[in-house]
Order: sequence, then structure tokens, then C-alpha cells
Amino acid sequence: MKLTKIAKNILPAVIKVELFKPTPLKGLKPFKGVMVLLNVIFLNTTQAQNVGVNTTGASPAATNLFEVLQPSTTANTVGIYSEHSGVVGSGRAYGLQAISNGAGVINVAAYLQAINGTSKNYALIVPSGGGNVGIGTSSPTSVLEISSGNGDQFTLDNDGSQWTQMNIFNNGVARSFLGYDNTNHIFAIGAFSSNTSLDYIG
Repeated sequence: MKLTKIAKNILPAVIKVELFKPTPLKGLKPFKGVMVLLNVIFLNTTQAQNVGVNTTGASPAATNLFEVLQPSTTANTVGIYSEHSGVVGSGRAYGLQAISNGAGVINVAAYLQAINGTSKNYALIVPSGGGNVGIGTSSPTSVLEISSGNGDQFTLDNDGSQWTQMNIFNNGVARSFLGYDNTNHIFAIGAFSSNTSLDYIG
């Protein structure tokens, strides 16, 4: 099969798109329709260009250098998928890395938001077996490890309601809790169901 270039479009210094049409092998009927190969190359440039990938024709926001809109109503569709599958002999392999290092007042490397769900909204899910999570450490030894210097490592807050509370589950069942009663100014270690021997109020 021979590929014959039939069109070429170069978006200024950002994306190069080339379209090809196949020529059928001898003895076969001509291909009806369009078979297209897209060769997308992001070039090194300092020109200000915003890139939008979507199916609605909407332009990317002026503040977004790269914007992807996924309007599909099919379950489990993905807007951006990134995977590192190569075998790395030593060192680390990253599926996704985000760095914010500008000399601004506040830098945010990742901002995650899940909204408008009619039942649940999950901003981040790390599935079972998905690896350990480290905060302040690049080599976590447990499912969640928080490490820092002298100071606050973990904070719980609420909106001014009575209880600020952390629950402890076993196999999906709530068993006990640590909480602070903001109304009566009481710290409590409590237990759900029949484990009343663990109850403490002080």
C-alpha cells in the first residue's frame, strides 16, 4: 500500500498535521472514503498559541495553553490518558508529572476538582493496588505516609458544626472514631456497634 500525501496544514509553530490517502494494491478495488493519518508534532516555540482538543468547536480559554474537552456521555471515557510502559533499568518512570516553579506568590502544581455529579464527586481516586501515596516523602512505605519537619503534619477542620471527626473502618464497616465535640469542648475516642470497651471521653 502506498501513502500519497494529499493535504498539508501547518499551524504556526505549534502543530504540524499531514493527511495521507492510501493507494490500493494491484487487483484490489479503490478505497472509497477517507483513510487519514495524522502526524501531530508539538514544536519548541516561544510564540503564544493556545491549543484546544474537543469535538464541539469551542475555542480554548485564553488562560489555557492546552485544553481538552471530553463531551462524551459514555461511561468511563477519559479526557487525558497518560501511561508509561517502558522498562526502566534504574531510577524512576513517571506516568505524569506536573511542576509549578514560577517566581509567583503562590504556586500550585495540580488543582483537581470534581463537581456536578448527581450522586458522588471524587476529585482523586487511587485504586487498591495502585501504589503508596507519599506527602513530604518520595519513598512512602505505607499506603499513606506523611512526613515533614517540626510542625503540623495533619489537620482536621469543619465548618463550625458540632463534631470534627475521623472514622476508622474495617472491611467497609465503621468500627471506631476519634473526634472533638466543638459544642461541649470534649475530645472523644468512640466505638460503633458493640465495641463499647474502647469508649473514652476526656
